[in-house]
Amino acid sequence: MTKIEQLMNNYFDLYTELLNRNHVYRNHLNKFLNYLKLEETHLLDNYFLINSEVIKRSAIYYHNKGCINSSATMISYVDSIRSFYKFLHEIEGAS
Repeated sequence: MTKIEQLMNNYFDLYTELLNRNHVYRNHLNKFLNYLKLEETHLLDNYFLINSEVIKRSAIYYHNKGCINSSATMISYVDSIRSFYKFLHEIEGAS
């Protein structure tokens, strides 16, 4: 298991209530993780290099696959990633 997978599991464990209210977050974050696993991204072990351009490319990738078809889904996708990275920032500041 990679570091980002471990961190995502920690996020899922700590934010159970949020994920219960916004159940699509888990789905979107798993999609994002799967995007990072693509060989051409080279980002799975370099998650600290992820920026808005990477998120934009991942959204385009899933839109082209037919997984993101509305602006509401796009907003939810980006919000879920934002929530996860806010969590990363919080734990990084605590360490």
